[in-house]
Amino acid sequence: MSRRGPPNAPTLVSGEDQLVASPKLWKLAAIPLGLVLAGAPAAAVRTWLSHYIEQEGVNELSVSARRVIALTEMRLAGVIRGLDDLAAAGVRSCAGIDRDAMNDMSFRVAACDLPAHARGKS
Repeated sequence: MSRRGPPNAPTLVSGEDQLVASPKLWKLAAIPLGLVLAGAPAAAVRTWLSHYIEQEGVNELSVSARRVIALTEMRLAGVIRGLDDLAAAGVRSCAGIDRDAMNDMSFRVAACDLPAHARGKS
């Protein structure tokens, strides 16, 4: 075997211009390659999963927000109807009969906010 190059250089087999590498070197080179090959799909799954979870959270918040807005609009409509009824009945103060009419109206408006089973309806 002839030796070419510096003393610490890899050995070349005479007659062939191929580099001979030790099995330890191949194992050391395989480690980063394996990490890259295994890490890329894992990173892709993690990214997809975090996006999916975030999207589901946004959808759930959107549904909840629409429900709260609808309930609030319904309650405000009931309060406005009650105030219109009080104005039509001539309630103008917080004394005596007017106060009783306001109390009665507040109970009717609150009863409209209750679910049907709590109001005694099926």
